[in-house]
Amino acid sequence: MLLVGDPHQLGAVGAGGALGLLARDRPDHPRLTQIHRFHHHWERHATQRLRDGDPAVIDTYREHGRIHDGATDHM
Repeated sequence: MLLVGDPHQLGAVGAGGALGLLARDRPDHPRLTQIHRFHHHWERHATQRLRDGDPAVIDTYREHGRIHDGATDHM
């Protein structure tokens, strides 16, 4: 059986698909082990670390130019 979805992903109510349903209802739920949606190999590992709450992964995103200061032009 192939279950897809990420119960830790934020989004629509009930996000996570069948895997999310199991994660909410069972303490021994299966864990997401493979990620297919990212083009770059480093992103697959980084997103899992981010989802697991590892603050050190911010350095990985910074090293790959994915963090920007958010400055805006004011009128």
